[in-house]
Amino acid sequence: MGIFDFLKNLFRREVEPQPPSATQPTPTGIIKKGGNLARLVPPKPGRFSQDPPLQKLLNQVKGKGHPKYPFLHQEYSPNSRIPCADFTPFIIERLRVGDESSINALMKGIIEANPGLGTDAGWIVEEVKDVLRAPLEKYHTFADPAAYLHLRAMWIIAGKGGGGREFWLTTLAPQFFAQALSPFEMELKPTSEELLKKANRFIREMRKDAPYWLDFPLFKVSELQVPPLPSGEGLKKVRHLTIGARLHLFSAVEAGGGILSRLTGYELRGFGLNIFDSCREIIKSGLLIPSQDPGLLKHSMSKTELLETCIKAGVTYRKSWNKEKLIQSLLGASPKYMEQIIDDSQVVALNPDDADCLRALLARAQQIKSVFQVLCFA
Repeated sequence: MGIFDFLKNLFRREVEPQPPSATQPTPTGIIKKGGNLARLVPPKPGRFSQDPPLQKLLNQVKGKGHPKYPFLHQEYSPNSRIPCADFTPFIIERLRVGDESSINALMKGIIEANPGLGTDAGWIVEEVKDVLRAPLEKYHTFADPAAYLHLRAMWIIAGKGGGGREFWLTTLAPQFFAQALSPFEMELKPTSEELLKKANRFIREMRKDAPYWLDFPLFKVSELQVPPLPSGEGLKKVRHLTIGARLHLFSAVEAGGGILSRLTGYELRGFGLNIFDSCREIIKSGLLIPSQDPGLLKHSMSKTELLETCIKAGVTYRKSWNKEKLIQSLLGASPKYMEQIIDDSQVVALNPDDADCLRALLARAQQIKSVFQVLCFA
C-alpha cells in the first residue's frame, strides 16, 4: 500500500454515530416529535418532484449522496439525517423566489429515512412554515437584507431535528448562526428584550421537570450586545463564502489550522457539509493557505494516528510520548516522509493578511451567540 492509500485510509476514517434510543434522556425531558429515533428498517424512499429546481439539485449532488436517499450522506446511516451537502444555497435561492414547495420537498427528502416514531415526513412542512412566519425583522435589523435569508435557511435545516427552536439552546445551532452571520452588520431593536424574557421563562419552566436545565444560566440584558465589525479585505471574502464553507472556515480558525478536511465536528457535518466542496471553496478564497508547519498536525491528528504513522514510517517511538514528541520524532527520523504527509493531507494555516480579521470575526461570533440564542424565540 502506497503512502497515498495509507493517508486516504487514515484521514477518512470515521466512526458512524448511532441515533439515540427512544428512551435516552434528553434536556427536554420528553420524546420530541420527529426526534432522531432509531429504526431497524428505514422506510422505502419516496419519489421526488419533477420540478426543475429539485431535479437540478439532484443532478448537483449525484454521486455524493446515499444510493437510496440522494440528499443524505452516503457514509452515515440514513437514520442520522445527515445531509450530503450544504443545502442552504439552494434554500436561499428558493426563498428569494418564494418557492416553498421545493424547500418542503428537499426537507422531506432529508428526514424521510427517519421521520420519527409513529409519524411520516409531513411535520417538516409545518416546521418550514413556522420559520417563514417568524417575525425576525421585529427584533433584529441586518444592514444587508440577504442576511435574513441566510438565517432562515439555517433555521430550516436545523429544523430537521424536530422539537422546536427553543431546544436549540442545548445544541451548537446558535453558535453556527452567530458564526455564519458574524461578517454582517446588524443591530438589535429594543423589542429583543421581549425574546430574552420569553427565553428565561422557558428555562425556568424546564427547570421544574428536567434536571439538565438547573445549571443552564438565565440570559442577561447585558449579553445582548453587538460589537462593531472588524476591518479588512478578509471580511468580504468570508461573506462571499457559502454558509457551509463559512462554518468550516471558522472551525479551522478556532483550531489555528491543521488538516483542513479534518477540522470539522460531527454537529457541523450533521448541519450539512460536503467536505471536499468546502475545502475547495476555502482554499480558493485565500483565507487559509497551504502550510509546511508540521506542528499544525497536532490539531487534526489523534495520538493513535501519529503512532500508526510512526509504525508505517518505521520510526522508533514510545507509547508514552505526547503528540508533539511523536511529530518531532517523525521529523527527525523521516523528514521526507513527513513532508509528503503534509503535502498530501492539505495542511493549512491562516493567511497572515487576513488572520487578524478572522480571529476578530470568531470573537465577534462568540459575543453575539446569546443574541442568536434568544432570537430562536421569535
